[in-house]
Amino acid sequence: MSDDEQDLIDKCHDEWLEEKQMGFSRGQRDGNDEGYEIADVEVTYNSGKAIKCMGFGLATDPFNMGGIQEEWIPISQIHPDSEVREAGDKGKLVISTWLARAKKLID
Repeated sequence: MSDDEQDLIDKCHDEWLEEKQMGFSRGQRDGNDEGYEIADVEVTYNSGKAIKCMGFGLATDPFNMGGIQEEWIPISQIHPDSEVREAGDKGKLVISTWLARAKKLID
């Protein structure tokens, strides 16, 4: 995990803890965030604060010809509708729209 990825995970986790005390999660403040779905994702590692995922829908690098990308996703940003959370899980990953934008998965 790069320092930038760890910083993002730590930032999301710290903000999530702070906001949880106020009764909401980042990206879901207004209750309208249905999340951003990424199909066919496999969780390869769970650190307790984040999961490491592999999948085609995570590829944001235009030079990644294989299309498969690995990304660290803060657990606090995983939507309740997500099918994957633990190492070995395969299926649909649903993350907050805020994080999808921050990771440039959507505009």
